[in-house]
Parts: sequence; C-alpha cells; structure tokens
Amino acid sequence: MSLVPHYRNAVVLRTAGTLLDVQFQCTATALTFLHRFFRAVPVGKYDDNMIVAACLFGAAKVEEASIRTADLLNVLHFLEHHPDDLDPNEVFPELHKPENRTKTNSQFLVGEKYYEAKDALIQMEQTVLRFIQFRVNTDHPHKYALSYCASLKASRNVVRSTACLLNDCMVYTSLILQVKPEVLGAGAVHLATILEEEPIESENWWEVLGFRIAEVEEVGHALMDMMVVVLANGRKQQ
Repeated sequence: MSLVPHYRNAVVLRTAGTLLDVQFQCTATALTFLHRFFRAVPVGKYDDNMIVAACLFGAAKVEEASIRTADLLNVLHFLEHHPDDLDPNEVFPELHKPENRTKTNSQFLVGEKYYEAKDALIQMEQTVLRFIQFRVNTDHPHKYALSYCASLKASRNVVRSTACLLNDCMVYTSLILQVKPEVLGAGAVHLATILEEEPIESENWWEVLGFRIAEVEEVGHALMDMMVVVLANGRKQQ
C-alpha cells in the first residue's frame, strides 16, 4: 500500500484540529472532506493551506463545532511559516492579546492580510463543496470500533491501539472512502488484538458481529501495510 499523495495536507489538518482543540468528530469529518476533494482534484492545483482551512471550516458547521475564523487561519499560517521547534501552545495565547491583533509586524494574520485570507477561505469552501458534490454526510468507523470493543470486553490496550489505527488510517489512507465504516472498525479491532497480543476471549467474535473473517483480515492487512509505509517514510526523513 502507498500513502495518499495528499497525506501531508492530512497531517497538517490533524495537527490544526489538535491546536484548535476541536473534538475528533469534527477533525474526522474534515479529513473525510479532504479525501473526497483530492479524489477529484490533483495535489498542487489549489493552495494547500486554504484547502485544509476550508475542510475544517465546513466540518465545523456540519458538526456544530466552535472554531473562530481568526484562530483557524492563524493556526494554519503558523504551521506553514514557523519552525517545528517552536511550541504553538506557547505562541497562540498571544493571539488573544488586543495589542497583538493590531500590530502590522505581528507574526499573526491581522488587518488587510487577515481579511484577504478570510475571503480566500470563503471562496475555497465553495470550491471544496463543489468538488465533493456537496456530500457533507459522514459516518466514521470509530463509533463502531468502540462499540465492538465494549461489547467484546476488549482490554484498554486493544481499545487504545484500535483508536490509533483508525486515526492514522484517516490521515494516511483513503480507506474511509473504500471500506464500509463498520468493516473498517472491525478490521482495526482485529489488528489491535494481534499487535497487543491480547486476543478477544470470545472465539470467532467477528461472526457474532456479522462479519466474515476474510473482510476483517483484508482490512487488517491494509492497516498493517499502512503502518509499515508510514514507519519507512519516517526513517527516510530523519
């Protein structure tokens, strides 16, 4: 398996969601929008940051999450223009100080630059919506996986690994567009039990949940391939 060509955009989106302190439901919806968008549009045709901003902006409306436009644009501006060793958790409290919102030499988007970015965001939101054909309905695998873990009395380690697999899956792959969310959730649980070496007590638990072992293992193999490629890419960048 190869990573999606736009995985760097997805990584930025997830990081921005964390900095904005939005619920993962909103971030997951934004990631789904991002994958749908790049299924129709090649990477590089539009501004990367604005695509990410538009996906988060639209997802916040769908999920009724609270994101200030200024915070959204400045988080992405920060991630694009500042070094990795600068801690954003120390920088962003400064954004809310009135004196920093009016400085023309501010490291934040203020004044005319902010309004230009805001206009670009609104235009890009419409572009994203057109390319995803206004399909804003989403169904994420996490709720299914957590439900399975609860009913099967899976260990905390399995629950944690399942969530991590699904989170990375939504960033590095487009499986969310290719596999039914309930099957994706079951496949993540299956692989998590193997990785943690903590099998589910109930034998053939996938049959109890209405799945075939073949489809569960197929998803498990895809997730394992993703892990291998992500780790290999990480080593290359070091």
